[in-house]
Amino acid sequence: MSDFAVSQPNYAPQAPYGLGYLNNNPSIIHNPEIKDHLTYNFNHSLEKTACFVEFFMDRKLHQAQEEIAEAIDSEMYDVITINIGRRGGKTEVMGGVGPKFCSKYRGFSVLVVAPVYNQAKTMYKKIKRGLESNKESRQLVKPKKEGFKESPFPLITFYNGSTIEFKSAETPDNLRSEGYDLIIVDEAAFVDDEIISAVLEPMLMDSGGILVKISTPWGTGNHFYDSFIKGELQAKMLEEGEGIPEDELRYKSFKFPSWVNPYLSKRFLMGKKKDLGEDNPVWLQEYCAEFIEDDTTVFSTEQVNSCISDSLPKTVVNENLIYTSFSGEKNKDYVIGLDLAKHNDYTVFIVLDISSGPPHTLVYFERFNGIDYTDIAERHLALSERFNNAPACVDQTGIGEAYMDIAKKVGLDNLTGFKFTNESKTEIITKLSTSFRNKEVVMPKIRVLLTELKAFMRFRTKTTFKLEARSGFHDDTVCAFALAMHGVENCTSGVGSIAFIGAYS
Repeated sequence: MSDFAVSQPNYAPQAPYGLGYLNNNPSIIHNPEIKDHLTYNFNHSLEKTACFVEFFMDRKLHQAQEEIAEAIDSEMYDVITINIGRRGGKTEVMGGVGPKFCSKYRGFSVLVVAPVYNQAKTMYKKIKRGLESNKESRQLVKPKKEGFKESPFPLITFYNGSTIEFKSAETPDNLRSEGYDLIIVDEAAFVDDEIISAVLEPMLMDSGGILVKISTPWGTGNHFYDSFIKGELQAKMLEEGEGIPEDELRYKSFKFPSWVNPYLSKRFLMGKKKDLGEDNPVWLQEYCAEFIEDDTTVFSTEQVNSCISDSLPKTVVNENLIYTSFSGEKNKDYVIGLDLAKHNDYTVFIVLDISSGPPHTLVYFERFNGIDYTDIAERHLALSERFNNAPACVDQTGIGEAYMDIAKKVGLDNLTGFKFTNESKTEIITKLSTSFRNKEVVMPKIRVLLTELKAFMRFRTKTTFKLEARSGFHDDTVCAFALAMHGVENCTSGVGSIAFIGAYS
């Protein structure tokens, strides 16, 4: 073991002939040559993720992915930070690392964490698909009902007792466990520093396990940037012949632009570079994997955090239903912002207490999907009645037109419709950003909202700007909040009228 190696984790290697089919398949039992060949391939594949992926998942890692996998396979590092451009192949390499370690060691436990649940589930589906890709890989995992579970959270269980769990950082308490041997944080730059230091890192203490952070970059004031720099500094120290103090964690860092992935379309990348401009912050950050402080950030984390109040009496039913008041107080005024789900998005209600503001207080937050418009309208009516017949500013874009008709039929008549265009969205999002800067809002800590505010970007093209969530994230909570703030000045306060914002209707 080199002087840069950490102590071996306390988990047992898999016994030879770990796959049932090596010992039970008659055509193999009676042909020692085939058995020896497969046994060699099996054991060899457990040493290197690249071999594992090729043997069990019928895929081949590209060079950058192999470099990442080799660092994790070496078990020499405590924290590995992978700063990689969009579509660089991060999901594919992580999809091989977890199953490989779970097959190599009995009782090995892996946790995959993503900022939001849908991202964690996407990783689960990709790994599941890989493990079901051929007869060899199917032998690693228990039969379907035992091997693959999606509730209460996605879980893969291997024959040798190893597991891979998939969770989101939206509810930190759900992440807590006795411990893991390997934790992989996808889109790590968008996971709060506090979750990394207070929740995830302590769960690796007993095992001496590995923390892998993989992400496109996002600014320089976060744990992802810090650990990347530590890895760069330690690499330089080793290069110059200096040793790493025994009491320091071992860091390893990688930086890869999108085009390290040979399977990406060069025409697409060159088109993006031409469309955005080679000095555009979006091109530099999203595709070149450069850490920059730039004008792509719409909501300043510092300004948003200054509007969070820990003194508000918050009730957390779950990460999608949080409120300081379940119903309105007498003689108080409220306004509702409603963003309606489209495709795989979420419907979001946000209620503001506007009685004495600014600052206006966020008193009710609810987020859900998979519910039809009639049921949403019924919920909306009940919510409005609980908050003193609060008026609402409603997303009227596209199918939102139909919602307005349904809402009227169930008895909702204090609505203001708002149609999203690039121009109108820019106006209300800018107003929300200004509200944070001027401390015109106060709210409890709502992690899913904070994540979406952080991931909301200003994309600049050669001719204009677009405001939207970065790839893989939603902006439903941001839009609902912006609609609520817009409604403070624009919603009809009296019952008995349905209004539309004239400039955008």
